[in-house]
Amino acid sequence: MRTHFKETWPSTRLNDTQITQALQGAIRLGDLHPANLDGRGGHTKATDRLVKTTYDLLGSLARALPRPAGYGAFSALVKILALAGPLRKRVLGNLALAFPEKILAERQALARAFWQGFGHALFETLDVDRFMRSMDENLTIQGLDHVAAAQQGSTGLVFVHAHQATWEMIFPTVEHVVGPICGIYAPGSIPALHRRILHRRTLFGAELYPRDFPQATAKVVKALKAGKHLIIAMDQSVHGDPVPFLGYPAKTSRGAIRIAKMAKAPLIPIDLARTGQGKFTLTFYQSLSNIGDIEDVLASYHSLLESWIRQRPADWFWLHNRWK
Repeated sequence: MRTHFKETWPSTRLNDTQITQALQGAIRLGDLHPANLDGRGGHTKATDRLVKTTYDLLGSLARALPRPAGYGAFSALVKILALAGPLRKRVLGNLALAFPEKILAERQALARAFWQGFGHALFETLDVDRFMRSMDENLTIQGLDHVAAAQQGSTGLVFVHAHQATWEMIFPTVEHVVGPICGIYAPGSIPALHRRILHRRTLFGAELYPRDFPQATAKVVKALKAGKHLIIAMDQSVHGDPVPFLGYPAKTSRGAIRIAKMAKAPLIPIDLARTGQGKFTLTFYQSLSNIGDIEDVLASYHSLLESWIRQRPADWFWLHNRWK
C-alpha cells in the first residue's frame, strides 16, 4: 500500500488513450453510446451544450485561482445556487426529517454549513490534480490495518462509501493507496455532465460500469476475483426494499453486499471527513462481511453511516432526495 502522494502521484494519472480504454466497460455495455445519451432525462442538446460550457468554464476557473480565492469564489457561487427556492427547501426539509429535535434556527445554520462545504467540494473536485498532489500534508489515513487484514485472501475488496465531503476524491485516493479499482455508477440524466464525471473518475485508472446494465455485476465480480477493488456508494435512493435510515424508511440497494458475497470479497466501509479547508481524514473500517446475512450487513452499515452524519451533518449531501 502507498501512503505518500507527492512523489508518486503524477505517475498514476492516465493519458487520453488509457482513459478511453478505462471507459470501454461503459462503452461495451451501451451507456456511452450516443443513441443512449441523446435526450436522456428529457434534456435537449441545447441544455447539454450549456452544461458543457458551464462545467468547462468552472473547471478553468478552479484551476486558475489560488486556494484561498478559489474557496471563497466557489462558496459564493454555491450560495447563489442556494437562493433557488426548491433546492433550499429540499435541504431544509431533509434536515427536518433527520434532526426533528433541532429548532429551525439550528437547521438553518446546518444548511448554511452544508452549502459552504458543497462549494468547497466543488472547487476541490474541479481541480482534483492539484489537491491530490498536496495530500501528503492534508490527508490523514486511518484503519489501514483493517485493509491489510482483509487483503489476506485472493480477491479484491469492496469499499462502500457515502456522499460526504469531497467524495470524488475517494476514487483516486483509494486507487493510490490500495491498488487498481473499478466502480458501478448510476447513469446521469445530462449527457455532457455524465461524460465529464466519468472522465474524471477514470483519470487515475478506475474501470467503470453502469448500474442498470445486466452484464455489469458479472464483470465486476470477475474484476474482484482478478484482484481489483470495487468502490460503490451506498447512500442513495435506488430500487430496493425500504429500510430505516435516520428514522424514516428509505429505498436502499443491496447490490454492493450481494456482489461482495458473490465474489467472496470483504466489504469495508470508508468514511471521508473534512477536517479543515482542503484537509481530510479517510478512515477504513473493519470488514462487515462476516457479521450475518445481507440485511444484517446493511443494518450495520446504516448504523455507521448514521453515526457519521450525526457527528458531521454538514459533510453529507443533503440535496439528494433520499426519502422519496
